[in-house]
Amino acid sequence: MKFELFPTTKRKFVLHDSQEDTIDRLRRRTEESYILASKRTDKSFIGDIHNNRFRIISSVIGTGAFCVLTGEINNNEGFVQVKVHIAFKLLIGIPVLVLIILSLISPLLGWEESQMPNIGLLLLLVFFTRYFYVGVSFKVLSKQSLNRLRDVLDVEWLYD
Repeated sequence: MKFELFPTTKRKFVLHDSQEDTIDRLRRRTEESYILASKRTDKSFIGDIHNNRFRIISSVIGTGAFCVLTGEINNNEGFVQVKVHIAFKLLIGIPVLVLIILSLISPLLGWEESQMPNIGLLLLLVFFTRYFYVGVSFKVLSKQSLNRLRDVLDVEWLYD
């Protein structure tokens, strides 16, 4: 089992309509933007669609930008990969990295043992951040984004 600080999800789907109709439906429901940032819109997604490939986020203000959906629509099937947005990776990863670096260099700074960060507490904080904050948030928000994508594309998920 590989430890990843930021989870990803991959899904395959089967189209109910033709490839052109499905891509057209996605274009109609996507606010065109090269920068994946939340903004007010009446469309379901914000993002970029080129030919049969797309890179989109949900248009829900506040939580929609947490997950980036990248995928491809082929003749009668397609796939989508869901990742944590790079902005959230930085917001979550930098404080964790600073804490780890501080705990490693604390002996060099001449801190007494009572002043040094507790390594066990630090590991607990990292695991809490990964499995509770990032894990639960990703699971809930990616499911919402995938359900929204399924409704827009009118597709059926394939479970491997």
